[in-house]
Amino acid sequence: MTGPAAPPENVRVLRRDETLLWDDLVRERAAEPLFAGGEWVDRVARAHGGRAEIVGAFAGEDLVAGVALPVRRRAGLRIATPTHFLAYLAIVAREGAAAAAAALLAYLARRYPLVSLLPSPAAEDMRAYRAAGWDLAYRYTSRVDLRGGTRELFLERMDHGQRRAARRAAEGGCSFVRSEDAAEHGRLVLASYGRHRKLFPLPGGPSLDFVGWVIRSGRGRLYHLLRDGRPLVSTLIGIDAKRAYGLEGGGDPASWRGGETALQYLEILADLAADGIAEYDFLGLNHPGISQFKESFGGALVRYHATAPPRPLWVRALLRLRRIPDRIEIAGEGSVSR
Repeated sequence: MTGPAAPPENVRVLRRDETLLWDDLVRERAAEPLFAGGEWVDRVARAHGGRAEIVGAFAGEDLVAGVALPVRRRAGLRIATPTHFLAYLAIVAREGAAAAAAALLAYLARRYPLVSLLPSPAAEDMRAYRAAGWDLAYRYTSRVDLRGGTRELFLERMDHGQRRAARRAAEGGCSFVRSEDAAEHGRLVLASYGRHRKLFPLPGGPSLDFVGWVIRSGRGRLYHLLRDGRPLVSTLIGIDAKRAYGLEGGGDPASWRGGETALQYLEILADLAADGIAEYDFLGLNHPGISQFKESFGGALVRYHATAPPRPLWVRALLRLRRIPDRIEIAGEGSVSR
């Protein structure tokens, strides 16, 4: 979002018949096209009881910048914040569209009393957000380079403890398969995180429908690790033209003998690399217990941002009155209070 540009002539929510303009912009300019696509955002929003709104900045008839938001209502407020399955929520802009991005940020702050974004790690220049008065907070993820990788190479890159655990699980008779069983995936996610209902969005009907759509549409894969034909670990992966992303995972700790999750991710990295996918994003190192595991696979530490405009006083008062937490949600990892 750097470089000179004339101010946009208008900023508004796109009509339904204009979504192709957004799809074209995403294909040309999005750093993480999986999460920017209008259909992806709309299906995620509907799984959370909302709908998508695509806000665009126009110069004449040209869409020069925009963002697809999951919008839902709570206590009468229009909430547009990242949700589960939206790891990055970022403005997509044409080269030299700094003025359009600034106008877009101002419009978002006016239209949505609760709005926050998770710009891509590729968005290193955050001056437009600072100039618009938006607060910034650092977040981190781990990305693994898959190019030329093999199972043996990924095993060697793992830290000693996880490497030993993965070998132990493999020797214990575990097998690795692709699956389309969204219901079994939901069961394993609940087995892992059922005790953390306040932190993790747990699968229900709409969420499982979304998982099934990801698999059927070719936007991702579901992997299971089995022992004696029974799934022990399940991982949902999203895939776009640039990389793969770890969307959601779970397992049944009561059935584990040790090392099953380490083996699952080793096999995932090898399978993705064999299909020519260039990079794997673990999507977040924002909780200590989870981050230690994700960092053990030899990936590169990558910084990105969470950002939001200051909340108006009346919004903060209403949130306190209705006991609604004022927070930025981090997809797949609960939320961070503001």
